[in-house]
Amino acid sequence: MAPATVRRHLDILQHKGMLDFEEKREGAGRPEHVFQLTPKGFETGPREYDLLLADLINEVSDLTPEQLSGKSGSQVITQVFESMADRVASVALADDTRPPIVKLTELLKVRRYDPKVLTENGTIKIQLNNCPYRSAAMTNPVICSFDSRLISSVMGAENLRSESVRDGYRCCLYEIEASQISAQTPAHDE
Repeated sequence: MAPATVRRHLDILQHKGMLDFEEKREGAGRPEHVFQLTPKGFETGPREYDLLLADLINEVSDLTPEQLSGKSGSQVITQVFESMADRVASVALADDTRPPIVKLTELLKVRRYDPKVLTENGTIKIQLNNCPYRSAAMTNPVICSFDSRLISSVMGAENLRSESVRDGYRCCLYEIEASQISAQTPAHDE
């Protein structure tokens, strides 16, 4: 595309409130424009609320009175999201022909997280560039327990969410120490 065409598209997105920019000056000459999506812009990305609702209905309908007894609503919904993650992860775990990081990356792509996996200084970093449940996650952090549990379940290791869209970051970033993962799980850069 010609620079004028790109600029026109950026202007349209900015006018619609989907894009914002800041000027960055370095030395003489014109300033650079650094563009970023606004919250409204993020919401135009792929969403999976229909899948989330179907998964929630399935999990909630399977709850027993014993699983509900003495728990707060927050505890129950966390339990439901973690159980959903375990159910989704079980499909990936049934395939023992590929390393967990490969299965996780594919699973996150199918669920529209737009993942990027990097290995840096003995740490596997899983960057989720899209949150398919972003507006729900922005109002209630318990939904993030699904992502965290899914990553832990498939990788077989605890993870640390070091960045979150809820805290103003552009994406969520999960980190796992490579030493926690068995020798059969080679980390790879994607």
